[in-house]
Amino acid sequence: MESLKSEMSAGVLRSDVEMMWNATTSAQENADMAPAVAAMNVLADWIKKSKATTMMELQIQLKTAAEHIESFAPDVPITSGCELFIRYVTRSNTEIPNFQECRAALVDRSAYYKEMTLKSRNRIAELGETFIRDGSVVLLHGNSRVVQRVLQAAGESGKRFSVMVTEGQPDGTWSTCTCLYLRCYDDCRTATSVGLALQSTR
Repeated sequence: MESLKSEMSAGVLRSDVEMMWNATTSAQENADMAPAVAAMNVLADWIKKSKATTMMELQIQLKTAAEHIESFAPDVPITSGCELFIRYVTRSNTEIPNFQECRAALVDRSAYYKEMTLKSRNRIAELGETFIRDGSVVLLHGNSRVVQRVLQAAGESGKRFSVMVTEGQPDGTWSTCTCLYLRCYDDCRTATSVGLALQSTR
């Protein structure tokens, strides 16, 4: 069984997957794309490129491609995103006996999944900005494109609020966040996590 899997996954070259990954992440139109979504795009493109002749072979190739992506871009969201994508696009594949028709269905399903994930950030922003009120102080820990979009939507709706970013260590994401929010909002400050913890006990 292991030798069969190895044979089926042999067509998935790490260099090919890495080339597709670099092309996706370096494209100007994808500058604001989350790494997990970029990984899903690579897998979707692989479905079109694959020369697999059976559903089992295609599934093994997708899993191998996902493992390659995780090897040069190790990140929990990427691993989770790849798993969700593969489960979604390959579900109920036994309902279509003809493999070519099944592949076409997978391509359509992957395209829909890509569109859905890209739209989700704006949808979350529409719902999330309603929780931010005038005069609020928004405390941020870490960096998130979704949170950035929520705050942007709140600012675009005319709300005035302050942003405070915790000084997360050791990756320095607080510095990136602060520079970004200073360009967008007049009142953006940083604070140490220890200082906030001490203040909250008073």
